[in-house]
Amino acid sequence: YTYMLSLCALGADGSSDPRRQLSFASLAELPPPATPPLRTLGILNLDGYYYPTQPGDVNDLRTWCRVSESLVDDPEYTCELPLRHDGGTPCDGGATCDEFGAAYAVIGDKGGQFTFHVSETPTNAWNDTDLISPLEKAVKHFLEEDDIKAITCNVGFCAELQPMVLNVTASIQQDPSSTAKLKPMLLGSPALLPVFTGVFRATGEDHEKLLLQPDERILIITSYYPALDTTQLDAIIQDVGIRSNVPIPTATDLEHARLLIEQYFGIKALPGQGDAALSILRQLYRLYDSSKPDELNSLLYLANRTVVIGWNDMEGYIPVDQGGGFHNVNLTLSNYYSLVNDTIANITRDGFTLKAIVMESTEMPAHSNKVRMDFGVPVFDISTVGRCVMSAADTFRPIGVNDLFLALFRNPAFRDCITRLFDASFIEPKFGTQADGTLRFYEGLPQDVVDALTCTGGRPPLPSKPIGRLMQNYDPGYGAKFPVDPICYQTPICRCPGTTTRNEGCAGWCPGSANCGGGSFGNQNNQNESGYPCGVRGELCTTLLDVPVLESTTFNADSVYAFQCMNPNEPTNA
Repeated sequence: YTYMLSLCALGADGSSDPRRQLSFASLAELPPPATPPLRTLGILNLDGYYYPTQPGDVNDLRTWCRVSESLVDDPEYTCELPLRHDGGTPCDGGATCDEFGAAYAVIGDKGGQFTFHVSETPTNAWNDTDLISPLEKAVKHFLEEDDIKAITCNVGFCAELQPMVLNVTASIQQDPSSTAKLKPMLLGSPALLPVFTGVFRATGEDHEKLLLQPDERILIITSYYPALDTTQLDAIIQDVGIRSNVPIPTATDLEHARLLIEQYFGIKALPGQGDAALSILRQLYRLYDSSKPDELNSLLYLANRTVVIGWNDMEGYIPVDQGGGFHNVNLTLSNYYSLVNDTIANITRDGFTLKAIVMESTEMPAHSNKVRMDFGVPVFDISTVGRCVMSAADTFRPIGVNDLFLALFRNPAFRDCITRLFDASFIEPKFGTQADGTLRFYEGLPQDVVDALTCTGGRPPLPSKPIGRLMQNYDPGYGAKFPVDPICYQTPICRCPGTTTRNEGCAGWCPGSANCGGGSFGNQNNQNESGYPCGVRGELCTTLLDVPVLESTTFNADSVYAFQCMNPNEPTNA
């Protein structure tokens, strides 16, 4: 309650601050003239999905460079200088530098918004014409800013937007008034998958280390796979543009759909996880031009060697998809092993070898070190993407827009970076489980404090240091107002059992944007509201009293209910 009052005191006008147009790279934030400008990664942002970020998350600067502990709660937090690479060697800011700044730009305006809901909808995002204008504005901003050296996106599903990005980039290049320069870009870790096939390799280049052999498999761990019906399955099949001489039967249920995807497209998932295969299917088929025989063959080769599992119902990770809350890395790493181990056991039992794991979600990098240690295989994630597109920046020379992705995959610095990180023994020093077994930023916390981190937004009691950033410091990026609307700072959805920790709900509201674009789309709080409870950016609610009531069949002393919970028959905690 005290927390709610403090949020209200901040004001709800969400007035913009022009200094925030380019976080970590604006003129106000540049180092002194004697210091080279901070090299910066441009990151396209979902609209309305705000969350209390932590090291390892794509939207946290601590993922990309070291940040002083004293600056964690500073809205204008910046990288420590000098930067480092290779685990501690001084860095001159060039192509070998693994540390750099980050800036954001939202894909959203009055005409169209790239929300979490749009990103997860099976057939909408890649051909949604409403996204063209906001996407072009964001990309243009990054291409014209000199300090922005490369571009990625803050959601793995953004990979399916790559064809649209090529189109808007071509349009920007045709504008004689634009100062845009072509830069390396890769929109999500699934977009790295072509490095495992030979279609984009340079003539005579040796790719034996990365090239996927016939008896090898790639495992993709995806954060979210939406609930799909059989009609949507057929829509996806039509959307990917692959036609078979034998008509593909209509799926009778999701399990039948899983079997059809494996039979006709080659992508394999465990029983009960057909949704996960569908979500990766639609991304995979946007990475290649299936009208070109060599790319189609490469695509089919890769699909037939891809296995997918979903983490959206993994304990500790649920808040990523239920409310835009703080996900508990410690809890996830305590629960994930059996699912991944069973999947790898199935791969081995079928006579194949696991070559690598690709973590789709942009909030998964903090888990990657432990996964490498546990299973002895290389792991790629969004931090891999960010490092390697930045490595390519100084030597990136595409012939034209249509050569953008081909030029990146053939860039020697990019290839060197990918090859260097294709290492099962690699340990990311900035976050995640370290060589001594400690989980960085979670060290020394009592178990009850760790268990409650989703409820507190990753902020243990003093004198412990905060893990999660304050919601009011979340940077929505160029094209959006800062700070975000206070209505989006906290959510009651975490009171529902199963959305946070050990199948219990929080005692009160907690940090997260479920009131806005971070929540489920549809009947989230009660059966009378739909869409996002307060609109994508909070525009439908003036005060917290306007937030639709969280309903349930069980009455609680504070009149709070639980409608959409993992177990709707259990009351929320009072």
